[in-house]
Amino acid sequence: MNTAPAETVRRNRVAITVYGAIRAAITGSPPQTIVFGADLRQAENMNHAHLQALEESLLTTAVRADRERLLALLHEEFVEVGRSGRRWTRAEIVESLADEAERETPPTDEWSFNTLSPTLTLLTYRISGQEFDSRHSSVWDTAGDVPRMRFHQGTPITNDTSLLAEGMSNIIVERPKVVCLCGSLRFQRLFDSERKRLTARGIIVLAPEPVDEEPTASMRATLGELHLRRIDLADEVRVVSEGGYIGDATRREILYARATNKVVSAVEANVVLPTFSA
Repeated sequence: MNTAPAETVRRNRVAITVYGAIRAAITGSPPQTIVFGADLRQAENMNHAHLQALEESLLTTAVRADRERLLALLHEEFVEVGRSGRRWTRAEIVESLADEAERETPPTDEWSFNTLSPTLTLLTYRISGQEFDSRHSSVWDTAGDVPRMRFHQGTPITNDTSLLAEGMSNIIVERPKVVCLCGSLRFQRLFDSERKRLTARGIIVLAPEPVDEEPTASMRATLGELHLRRIDLADEVRVVSEGGYIGDATRREILYARATNKVVSAVEANVVLPTFSA
C-alpha cells in the first residue's frame, strides 16, 4: 500500500483548513469537517472558486460603496496600478469609490489561476464592457483568516490609443484626468469646441467663465486668482489661442502652471508658449 509523503499530507491539511476557515468567515456558518485525505487539487479548485467569487464581488456596486467591506477585502498593503501608470493605495481607492454612481455589474470570462506561493494566488480574467473589453489581473493573499487582495491592474483591449490613455478600469475606478483651459475669452468659440472634445473623451474640463458685467480692476484680480486655483486642481493646462495670441493674463497662468509642474499643451499648432527664459 502506497503512503503519501509527509509534505503532501501537510499541504493537504493546510489547503483544506484554509478553505474551511474562509468559508466559515464569509458565510457565518460553522467550519465543516473535511476528510484530510481529500485530493489537494480538489481543495485548490474550491479555493479558486471562492477567490473568483470575492473578485467578482468587487465589481458590484453593493461592495464598492461599502467602506467596511472594501477594507475587509483589500490588504493593508494593497496597490493598484491605474491606466495612466499612477500608483493607488488602499486608502486612495476606498476614497475614490465612495462617490461612485450605481452601475450594472459587468460580465466576466477567461478566468485563470496561478499559484505564486503557498499563500499567494494570481487571478487573470476578461471583463466585457459596454464600450470596450479589458483584461485584469489580481494577486490574492490567503495567509490570514480570509483572503485579501494585494494587487490589481486592468488594461483595455483596444487598438485605439486614445482609449488606452482614457479608458476606464472596471474593477477600480481611477479619477478622470482634469484639464484646465487657459486663454483669452475673445476665443469663446474655440473654448466651447475644445471643452466638448475633451469631455467626449472622459476628461474633466475646467475653464474661465465670462461675467455679465464689465469687470473692475478688483474683480479682474479676483477672477485671475480664481483661475489659478483651477490650475491647482488640474493635471494639465491647455492653452486656447488663435493667430498665436498670448495675452498677459494667459502668460501669467502658463508660467504659474510650469512653476507648479503641470503639463502645458496648446490647441493651436506651432504656437510659441512662454517659458521662464522667454
